Amino acid sequence: MTPAQLSEALVNAWHTITQRAVGRFAEHGITPNRVRVINLISEGPLRMGALADRLGVTGRTATLIVDDLVAEGLVERLPDPVDRRAMRVVLAPRGRGMLLHIERLQREISEEVFSVLHPRERVLLSGLLERCTDHGATACRSTDSLESDGLCSPR
Repeated sequence: MTPAQLSEALVNAWHTITQRAVGRFAEHGITPNRVRVINLISEGPLRMGALADRLGVTGRTATLIVDDLVAEGLVERLPDPVDRRAMRVVLAPRGRGMLLHIERLQREISEEVFSVLHPRERVLLSGLLERCTDHGATACRSTDSLESDGLCSPR
């Protein structure tokens, strides 16, 4: 199998996981964008600008997204303790409940997809993917032009 064929197989596996996730989340009224935002905010409070950057959207778009989540009681805006002009976005109690629900669904989807693999195969696959990821990250760090073009992102 060539590296290109391996890449294609990996992309196909990713699409399978993504399609299952989108379908399963839709059954629960959860959009992929909502999953992404809640996961990002769950890592810790984010300023609006940082959230927009991480989402790859404009500040205005991030504001609209957060407005909807605030209206549903999933996130809260709090003043930044370092900069009074800035606001930080944090998960509200209802958002933490949504995060737990999302994590449960993600575990179920992963179990379904990877249930065809023996536990030893899962360990092997994980190790192989980590090696490829580490090698790719090393190549990015040693190639300034890739970093400046945004083709490599930090792990």
